[in-house]
Amino acid sequence: MNTLLEVRSGPAYYACKANVLENLEVKLSKGNIRKVLIIHGRKSWEVTEPFFPSLENIETIFFTYGGECSDPEIERVKKAALEHGADALIGIGGGKLLYLAKSAGNSLQREIILIPTLASTCAAWTPFSVIYDDNGSYVRYDIQEKSTWMLLIEPGILLNSPINYLRAGIGDTLAKWYEGNALAEKLATKPVCIELAHLATRQCQEVLLTYGEEALADLEKGRWTDALQRVIETNIITSGLVAGAHSIHNGMTSITQAHHLLHGEKWHMAF
Repeated sequence: MNTLLEVRSGPAYYACKANVLENLEVKLSKGNIRKVLIIHGRKSWEVTEPFFPSLENIETIFFTYGGECSDPEIERVKKAALEHGADALIGIGGGKLLYLAKSAGNSLQREIILIPTLASTCAAWTPFSVIYDDNGSYVRYDIQEKSTWMLLIEPGILLNSPINYLRAGIGDTLAKWYEGNALAEKLATKPVCIELAHLATRQCQEVLLTYGEEALADLEKGRWTDALQRVIETNIITSGLVAGAHSIHNGMTSITQAHHLLHGEKWHMAF
């Protein structure tokens, strides 16, 4: 029996370097973007504002995120984007905020630019969104028809991120190897895309076991190093190449006692 296997790519443009946002206006202008809706949380904007350029010729509208990627919150974002005539949405924050920007942007068929403030999930890379209710319990995940336009990582922003989020991201990404390998080994034949995902899970394991401890120490000292960048890009990019194993996390969101735990920490508790 043939099973339809749909494959989505990552962002059309990706960059991770110091002062990466300096050329944001040039890139937006080349894309004929004149108005942007900037979706952010309070803390995410505090750490991003020093690095965010003044967009002289592009109208900016700021939208403060309510805390969940829920259907009501998606509708709030869409309403704001339509009211202001935004050509693109810029999402600045952690995983749930990036999911929110992708959901609203795809629904409105607007371009999406993501600026992560945490390195704990593959949300910035993957073309899908996990949807929760307003209490933080998992509802579903939606696969978008269109991938993100730009993913921009500013090292200075991530150097201000809490170390527990990076630690949780390492745990979550390592889980992809153990769960992905167990599934892949059961397949008699594997399509090329599945083989690539399997290889990506192995790369996740090798990089994180080699550089994970060093990266955590570097982040704690506020140093951007090769080890830290390797681990961050593994959590975001390599992990994003794998069909994410969210089943454990999704089920645990309904357990009240687990609400305070991060995604990767829930995986450790489950085992």
